[in-house]
Amino acid sequence: MRIVTKYQSPNYDMRESVIDTIVIHYTDMVDDAETLALLCNPKAKVSAHYFINREGIIYQLVDDDKRAWHAGISYWRGKSKLNDNSIGIELANPGHLNGYIDFTKSQMSSLISICQSLIDKHQIKPINIVGHSDIAPDRKKDPGELFDWKLLSDNNIGIYHDIEILSESEILYHDNDYGISDIQKKLSSIGYKIDITDVFDKQTSEVIIAFKRRFIKNKLTNDWDITCQKILDYLYSRYIA
Repeated sequence: MRIVTKYQSPNYDMRESVIDTIVIHYTDMVDDAETLALLCNPKAKVSAHYFINREGIIYQLVDDDKRAWHAGISYWRGKSKLNDNSIGIELANPGHLNGYIDFTKSQMSSLISICQSLIDKHQIKPINIVGHSDIAPDRKKDPGELFDWKLLSDNNIGIYHDIEILSESEILYHDNDYGISDIQKKLSSIGYKIDITDVFDKQTSEVIIAFKRRFIKNKLTNDWDITCQKILDYLYSRYIA
């Protein structure tokens, strides 16, 4: 695995927490040079540890032991400020605002390689391999529904499921319904920031869309259907219970 260190970002500070999480992003930009310029611009106050372009070239912009500025306001499994304890990896992709497209095989191959290396080095648990939308569901969509989480899981990176995704599935809950505390508790136990209110509120809606973006990938509404329930129950029983 070749890592290019030609570009170094000044946008970091000292890390005081143990690394236990990897956060995967997309760049939301169309040009590598523009991406590298932004991530290395001290005025931008944003960075990531790694950037992988569409040819699969891995650039390391910040040393692992430094705190890069990639996560923003965030939460996962009881921890906020995920910059403190995570490695941030940016994948070149125009994103939802600029013509969202599939990630390339070269990108995914390089991502698998760097993730496996980081997991071995820092003993990172599968449940702590997350997307930006997992840790900030109220404001982020990346890496998005085209990202192949199953491929990562097949390579022992992150969590996924083997539940069949049905084109039509009975809706169990939607806006303003009551009686969903069990769903909220299980989503919380996986890692999402969600209050146990027993009400299908705005926060619950945002978390459900993030959950579906990662584990279902179609019908990105906030409706909670039987397929959602089966996947949540599977993830809970395999990784939590």
